[in-house]
Amino acid sequence: MIGEPLSSLFLTPYDSVWPKAFQIEKKYLRRILTNFTYVIEHIGSTAVKGLRARPIVDIAIGVGNIYDQIAIRDILNLSGYIYDKEQSSLDCFTFYRIIDHRVYFTVRVLIFNSDAWNLIINMRNYLISNKEARDRYEQLKCDLLKGVNNDKKQYMIYKDRFIRKEVYSKFQKGAH
Repeated sequence: MIGEPLSSLFLTPYDSVWPKAFQIEKKYLRRILTNFTYVIEHIGSTAVKGLRARPIVDIAIGVGNIYDQIAIRDILNLSGYIYDKEQSSLDCFTFYRIIDHRVYFTVRVLIFNSDAWNLIINMRNYLISNKEARDRYEQLKCDLLKGVNNDKKQYMIYKDRFIRKEVYSKFQKGAH
């Protein structure tokens, strides 16, 4: 299953459709993002085999500089992706691809090899390779769903706290 209704917040068991959906969306992104040098990666929980996730495929686009990042932001806007100013920062522009009132993709545009880029890639790789961390993360998401009463903003805030404490701290510069 892929796609989460705008009004819902839920987790589903891992679905082998997610990597396939990523590949299809990656091809579409390559068609609309010509004349740029970039890397496209499948990130987030849907990139971690066996991990329950919201059925929204997360994608990271890594670019070489802020100028390309801004240009790609504008192209994505013109191509029907919805820019989320609240979830964006100077390091990361966040978009959603919504079709028929369902969110199918989250796309983040970042500077390749920046701290923000490296952290999301390291997180994905850490969860893929560390079953204990993956299980703790999944349990946290299940617990959060019970406590936030379908409030996506609260869900994201609490999930982000866990990520920063349990995962990102392992990859900060100077961390052991």
